[in-house]
Amino acid sequence: MALALAATVGALMPYGVVPEAMAEETSARKVEFIMSRFDGRFHFALQYEDAILLRSPGYATKLAALEAIEEVQAQSRRVKNLPLRSLAEDQHYFIVEGAAGDVLATSPLYATSDEAREARARLKKAMVAHGK
Repeated sequence: MALALAATVGALMPYGVVPEAMAEETSARKVEFIMSRFDGRFHFALQYEDAILLRSPGYATKLAALEAIEEVQAQSRRVKNLPLRSLAEDQHYFIVEGAAGDVLATSPLYATSDEAREARARLKKAMVAHGK
């Protein structure tokens, strides 16, 4: 499994480095999974093209977070696993659903559903190009 653990992004704080790999290049663009630990739980974010596309809920163990990252890589290659959601007329997002129907990660909020669809397409493109 190849992961990139990078410096602080938003509320994420660096946790440590996985020795196997760092950032992977995807068509000259980086796909990075940034792992952090706060509130006693492990969290990750996916960064692509200098934007955070996903943030995870907290996981009790580092292993559980790493397994969730693997599943995000697999599930985000199919649009059916990335349903769009809305909180309000101007708050749209998408989630990555796991094989069991659980929420593995959530996108940031977007002002329009079209923006959320475009971000979802960027995620899918990144994961397909990434080969995961």
